[in-house]
Amino acid sequence: MTTFEHALLGITGTIAVGMHGRYGWSIAAMAGAAAVSPDWDGLSLMFGGAAFDMAHRAWGHNLFVACLVGAAVGAIDHRWRVSGRVRRWLAAWIRMPNSQDHRAPWRGHATIWMAVGALAALSHLATDLVFSGADTAGDWGLKLLWPLSDQAWVYPLVRWGDPSISIILFGGALAMLCWPRHHRPTAWATLGLVAAYLARGLC
Repeated sequence: MTTFEHALLGITGTIAVGMHGRYGWSIAAMAGAAAVSPDWDGLSLMFGGAAFDMAHRAWGHNLFVACLVGAAVGAIDHRWRVSGRVRRWLAAWIRMPNSQDHRAPWRGHATIWMAVGALAALSHLATDLVFSGADTAGDWGLKLLWPLSDQAWVYPLVRWGDPSISIILFGGALAMLCWPRHHRPTAWATLGLVAAYLARGLC
């Protein structure tokens, strides 16, 4: 999956379970960032292809580090209101929906934000497990137990470059913007379509 898809999946999942209604929209924005966070190990590409091949899908894509980094994203956003600051910065450049969420105190204990961040990061691993392979590249497994084990797991259901999931997630986000009173059912419908598309790979 791409960064765009991972972020939208984290946001959509948080909306589906109603976390935005209880804790504010900032928690959904934070989940989007946390869902992208395991890809930090992709920065190893700056040190060459060999370093990237060794580090990516290992250093940041294992269960322990993904949970730790995702929880850290939640804790940082809760403590320093990062998503609210970003929203204010964006509002200076583009017209944003009318909301006072960025001014309100961050509702809920920090552990809630940390748990949501960790779960969002794990959604990244779950989807990377089933997105793999292309015409010019083979499957690339995840070293989920690294550094304790170098065993790699992969269950390819969708090939890299398939635009279908992007279309579904973007369509769901657009529908939530158009019909704001139906955020949760739209989010659940979006996740259902994603699951159905993945399931077709089992056939």
